[in-house]
Amino acid sequence: MKETAPKHRWQYDADFVARTRLEYHLGMLGTEVLNRAYRQRFLAASKRIVIVPPCMRLQPEEKCKAVATPFGARCQACTPTCRVHQLTRLGEKKGFDVFIMPDELRVFAKGNGGENGPGPGPVGVVGISCALTNWSGGWDTDGIGVPAQGLLLDYPGCSYHWDKKGIPTDINFKQLEELLK
Repeated sequence: MKETAPKHRWQYDADFVARTRLEYHLGMLGTEVLNRAYRQRFLAASKRIVIVPPCMRLQPEEKCKAVATPFGARCQACTPTCRVHQLTRLGEKKGFDVFIMPDELRVFAKGNGGENGPGPGPVGVVGISCALTNWSGGWDTDGIGVPAQGLLLDYPGCSYHWDKKGIPTDINFKQLEELLK
């Protein structure tokens, strides 16, 4: 924090890199509290979507072949060892769609391609991100009427906030499957 936070002083991500360990843990707790509060609404949704952060890609953005859609980029299977690719394949087997984080969560709100997202009927969203942004994303989706569940990355590694080169991040796939039940 002594080295990194001053470099981000006037940038949009200054709050992220200056958070204390306690705030990080409170973000973890916030995700759990919101997951419990929104669980029944999420389970009632007829369709499930998982949105992943760009840091889960194995390839850098300029090499990733994902295709832009209104709901976020969709994996095109360019790299079999990429976690987004593996998650997309799991989604094909288990009946959920995967998108790389859209610019705006409002694309999943009512009136945007269905009752509240791509396809017919209500959509439940699982948002994957680091502990510092997951709980606020849960509040944001609730604010637009979208039932959501949050899943934390195993570790943060994006080039925007944490590592200059970026480290492909990962999730616990078993925990994701539990959320989607």
